[in-house]
Amino acid sequence: MSEVDVFERDVPAVVERPPLPDGWRWGEVAEVGAKQKNAIVDGPFGSNLKLTDYVADGTVPVLTTKNLAGKYDDLRFISEQKFQELKRSAVYPNDILMAKIGSCGKTGIYPVNMPPAIIPANLLKVMLNCIQ
Repeated sequence: MSEVDVFERDVPAVVERPPLPDGWRWGEVAEVGAKQKNAIVDGPFGSNLKLTDYVADGTVPVLTTKNLAGKYDDLRFISEQKFQELKRSAVYPNDILMAKIGSCGKTGIYPVNMPPAIIPANLLKVMLNCIQ
C-alpha cells in the first residue's frame, strides 16, 4: 500500500454543508485568492518579529486578533525598514484576515481607510482576486 493510499483512507468523510443563498456556491480559498505571490500567507515566524521590533516612532501597524473585530485604536508599530523585511506578510485594505492560532475562526476584513500593515504569526491573510 502506498503512502497516498494510507492518506486517502484516513481522510474523514466530508461534513454535510449548510445550504447557501441563491447564486452562491461552495469553493476553496485558493479560488478567490489573487493570482500573485503572497496573496495567501500567514505572518512571519515568531523570531522574525520580536518585541524589540516594535518602536514608538514606527509607521507600519502590526495587527492582532483583537483587530479582527474592527478595533484599530490601540496599535503597535514597526519601522518601514522592518516592514520591508517582512513584506511577505503585508496586509492591504480589503484583505481578509483570519486567526490561525488561539482564536481560530475569528475573521475580519482590513478596512479601506487603513495603511498597509503586517500580520504576526497567529494570523493569515487572503488578498482577493478582484476579477468581476
